[in-house]
Amino acid sequence: MCQILKSIPGVGIITAFVLASEIGDPKRFPEGKKLAAYLELVPSCYQSGGVKRLGSITKLGSPYARWVLVQTAHRLVRSDANTKLFYRALSARRGKKKAIVAVARKIAELSYRLLVDNRKYEIRMPKRE
Repeated sequence: MCQILKSIPGVGIITAFVLASEIGDPKRFPEGKKLAAYLELVPSCYQSGGVKRLGSITKLGSPYARWVLVQTAHRLVRSDANTKLFYRALSARRGKKKAIVAVARKIAELSYRLLVDNRKYEIRMPKRE
């Protein structure tokens, strides 16, 4: 499990161990979004009638998993070009802190998919026609 997580760019041995211990069996989550919600990397939602407002993250999940994911997001933004583009576009609209949490959520969802499929991360270039 840790070897699969370590294949993600920016994820080291400590991050892999913390995520593996906090996630446990990844198949208990039906999808990656539920894992991100479990780790409290999604915004809180306030609804009444037809009005829906999204707030900040609730911080009720594991603080250790959230911390290592945010630190990994910082490393990934510096090293990966695609993540850097995503981060810059989102930080221009929403701010740097919200953008880094969004990158952390993407890492959590990627971790889920890799663990469920039991395969290592590999970079795939888009096909050109």
